[in-house]
Amino acid sequence: MDVVIKMRDSIANVAAEILTANSSVFSNLINDLGLKEIEIEDFDPDTVRVFLTLIEGTEIVHIIQRQHFRELHKLSVVFDVKWLTRHCRGWLSDRIENIDYDTTFGICLFILHESLYIQQKWKIEDFTELLIEKREKYDFSHLIYEQLADFDSGIHEKEELDIFLKLCAGTTHFLLRALIERAAKEQALSDNTKYLLENINLALCFEQNRALYHELFDAISSIPNLTNANLKLILKLSTESTKEFVLTTTTGPKNYVVRHACIGRTGGHL
Repeated sequence: MDVVIKMRDSIANVAAEILTANSSVFSNLINDLGLKEIEIEDFDPDTVRVFLTLIEGTEIVHIIQRQHFRELHKLSVVFDVKWLTRHCRGWLSDRIENIDYDTTFGICLFILHESLYIQQKWKIEDFTELLIEKREKYDFSHLIYEQLADFDSGIHEKEELDIFLKLCAGTTHFLLRALIERAAKEQALSDNTKYLLENINLALCFEQNRALYHELFDAISSIPNLTNANLKLILKLSTESTKEFVLTTTTGPKNYVVRHACIGRTGGHL
């Protein structure tokens, strides 16, 4: 018996035994509820066709494409096609493992977005952790600059900002530039900018890029609608970071090295 799969632009006839053998969700819909038509209209039709082709047995390595990955992975999770979920995640892991200095900006941006999406959607940190491990083979700072400097990209979750900071660990130039550009566009100190200021290692920023450090605090202080609480925070951060720098450079080489090995105020951050 065939089951009709209804997509936004077309239909497909798929053998019921193939669907039920691959998916507990299809099994419930077909065997338990007796459905002969199933609507999958919330997904891109081209990706649904790829999904059905894979279930029917096409070799997976030749068919997963970047433009289909997110929807295909989501379909595999929604319909509980466990082997396909494993393959999709394995496919993404392979691309992270292959990152090196020759990897293009576009591919790295895709990998970053998909890794963040999986962490935020399903609370799976494996891919972002794997990305962070690749810092020695790829400089992510220009990538993070694009994400943070784009003020129109919307609000980032704190866990997303944490990952951005970890990916930039030890390099401050692009991060400072991004914060300066954000500040120039803000009418009030945004939650994202405030969180970044509170969690980056400003003493390290002061050490590596003193001119940009001062430019940042000039830009932050020039935001039009700063509250008194924000002004106090800015003064506190500026005072503490310069004091921290003086302390780390006057307490001897050992303490200085240890200090910079612990890059961040809340653990693991820049």
